[in-house]
Amino acid sequence: MTDGLRINAVVIGRNEGERLVRALAALREREPGVVVQYVDSASTDGSVGVAEAAGAIVHRLDPATPMNASRARAEGMAALLRAEPGTDAILYLDGDCEIETGYLDAVRGEFAASEKTGVVCGWRRELRPEASLYNRLQDLEWQADGSVGEVESCGGDSVMRVSAVTEAGGWDATVRAGEEPQLCARIREKGWTIRRVDVPMAVHDAAMGSLSDWAKRERRTGYGVMDVVKRFGAGEHPHFARIVRSAWVWTVGVVMAGLVFGAVAGVLVPFGWLTAALFIAGVYGLQSARLGIGFVRRGLGYGDAAKAGVLTVASKWWQLQGQIERLTERETRAAVGAGARPSETAMEGQRA
Repeated sequence: MTDGLRINAVVIGRNEGERLVRALAALREREPGVVVQYVDSASTDGSVGVAEAAGAIVHRLDPATPMNASRARAEGMAALLRAEPGTDAILYLDGDCEIETGYLDAVRGEFAASEKTGVVCGWRRELRPEASLYNRLQDLEWQADGSVGEVESCGGDSVMRVSAVTEAGGWDATVRAGEEPQLCARIREKGWTIRRVDVPMAVHDAAMGSLSDWAKRERRTGYGVMDVVKRFGAGEHPHFARIVRSAWVWTVGVVMAGLVFGAVAGVLVPFGWLTAALFIAGVYGLQSARLGIGFVRRGLGYGDAAKAGVLTVASKWWQLQGQIERLTERETRAAVGAGARPSETAMEGQRA
């Protein structure tokens, strides 16, 4: 039964600074009855003190073992249940996000409607989309999937029934990125449903102000999707597999096609290498234009839409870099623990 459903929170962070201050303050103000378990990943900016001052229970990850969000959530869940064993559901919140007013009321309504609802999420939005094109693109990504009702997976902010997560085997601490859809797949396998309510859930502060910030994000995406596909199989995570294939097609695939085209053209006309370069540039130009038109339809001005189209195509190369990093990394380094997989970005994004 969901009468008196007890929801508490696990907040994870690393050097979030003022963003963590706002995240904890919003929780305290909007959901004063929620117990907050903060999990810190070796911050050096005083985050632990901020959390303690805000009344949160603090758990520090041991830096001797590689740290990631999935491990933080796994240890945070265990620590919270030790402190609050009566917890029925857990609000997972990143330390750079502020919960929206009324979100947990909508969550309780969804849980009350069905005892087989295992996860409930809402909508994220970006705090300062006007601050940079990168922030604006991030904001558009939160809106990319307009599905409401039953969905396949959630993102980093959600509320999960303890029983659903436990039955599915818990968070897999060896997954360095893309851990939410990976866990949601196992939750669905156990007969639970994932639902999105049509209400604001959290305000996210990406604080991306440079191309290097965006490139780092895309490399992380590439690493994460390849990690999941390599260890758990493309058939089990087809969405991740599509992102992997897309990066290879729009980088290695386009270049190889251009070289073949240039070689064939070189038999008929001089400067076959120039023909190859023009072919590659033409393919990228047309794809950038196609994506740019899509961004215009989603509300960007023509100038920003053109830049966003080029940026999205270029992102495939950064994703490829992240994938290659994962492919060449030793398994003992890629896995966070020695244990085998427990019983297992959607990677978000405007994907070419």
